[in-house]
Amino acid sequence: MIVTLSSNCYRGITEQRAYINLWKWYATSPEIPNARTLFYSLLNTILVYDPDGYLNLPYTSYINSDLQDQLTQLCLQVLIILTDYTPPTEEAMQAYGESCKYAIIEQRADAPFVNEYIHRMGDITMKAEILSIYDAILRVLSNFTDSNTSFLPGSLKQATCYHESIVFLWKFIEFNPSAIPTILAKSTFADAVGPILFAFMESIGEVTNYAMVNVCIFILLKLSSHREFAISLNKQSKSIDYLGFMPGTLADLMISAFARAFKIGATMERLYSYMLITLSNVSPFVRPINSQSAQELVNMLELVSNEEWFLADPIRHHNIFYMVEVLNNFVQYQWEGSHSLALELAKRAHLVHGIESFRVRNMRESAADEAEAP
Repeated sequence: MIVTLSSNCYRGITEQRAYINLWKWYATSPEIPNARTLFYSLLNTILVYDPDGYLNLPYTSYINSDLQDQLTQLCLQVLIILTDYTPPTEEAMQAYGESCKYAIIEQRADAPFVNEYIHRMGDITMKAEILSIYDAILRVLSNFTDSNTSFLPGSLKQATCYHESIVFLWKFIEFNPSAIPTILAKSTFADAVGPILFAFMESIGEVTNYAMVNVCIFILLKLSSHREFAISLNKQSKSIDYLGFMPGTLADLMISAFARAFKIGATMERLYSYMLITLSNVSPFVRPINSQSAQELVNMLELVSNEEWFLADPIRHHNIFYMVEVLNNFVQYQWEGSHSLALELAKRAHLVHGIESFRVRNMRESAADEAEAP
């Protein structure tokens, strides 16, 4: 199923606009028999998976069969592929040619195409069902941090499907409007933030994991608009030594992760604004930040306020506004917990003065200066 539904991956970029995957088109149609049964079968397989072993006892996770791990991973992949599909446009259908006449599904104006799996995912409204799905995802995500922070070395086997679980979480909160309000009323997503940020930090250095970086950022950006989520970032976070994060809150972990992405350079520049908007949304509700986070925030300010850097692109100057808003929120709303940030800003006050006094010279001023020059 994965091979046939992912045939787009085996075609060149120029062919994508003119190619229609009839397998996926038919598989996601409401007219296909047993689509509902397949959806709930895949979902139930994911829900019963427990990577931590019997009663969470040390080394019992190795009792789990590798076949169960592989089955859960494949079910997640199939469900993600099926929900990641939109019907082809008329332009694509015309470009595809005569072969569209043999398509099993006909897209009619009076009955527009609806992805059956997206519809089923959005149709889950019962509180108990939504929380069951979130708990199943959380078990896999928590396994990622627990397996790296366990007291007994190697006492917990790391699940192989935590990347797929993060993508599935994004799909779930994107297509189900009841998911975020229901989960925020119970747990505020705080337990999922740490694993998402740790996966983010592990992925930013790998070109092949760039898509995972995007998914992590989009999840955090979507959640940051909720006050309950922002307040939950004051919870203490686990420390993973090999990632170089000192003990602190989840907000400190978020700042540290974003600062590391800023250091990567050109490959992460497209995501700078999303990261800064996320910090801007949560900063009014974050109480204390440690000295490492304060230093990294000022380092980020130094990068985005560099004249040569932000003048090289017509939209980079927006990052300065976002960055200044982040710092202003920390200092204005949480002054008592931002003494480290105030100290760092005082040490490098020239950065703030440079932003205040910066002025872009227009073409007439530049021409006048050149004419007056000897």
